[in-house]
Amino acid sequence: MEKNPAVAFNQPNHLPVCDWLNRAIDQGLNERTAPLARALMRVQEQLTWRYGYERMRPGLARKYAYAELLGSNGPVISENLILSVVLFAPKHIP
Repeated sequence: MEKNPAVAFNQPNHLPVCDWLNRAIDQGLNERTAPLARALMRVQEQLTWRYGYERMRPGLARKYAYAELLGSNGPVISENLILSVVLFAPKHIP
């Protein structure tokens, strides 16, 4: 990874599945993932959430999205590595 990579946040957004983000972070705080959950809590309002598909099934748009943390789309810019988080809604939602 580059030393002192550039940081550039894109326009933040909120997709339907983001309604579940705080619940996911809360659950992560009680697991070995607590450091990651705390980091996500600090930047959650600055993340750009995307769908990984050009064509989405109608119900999937409410249940899934990802946010790139490191990569060509930033916020930490890298052409050599991509690191993203994926958010899934609970299994049984209407």
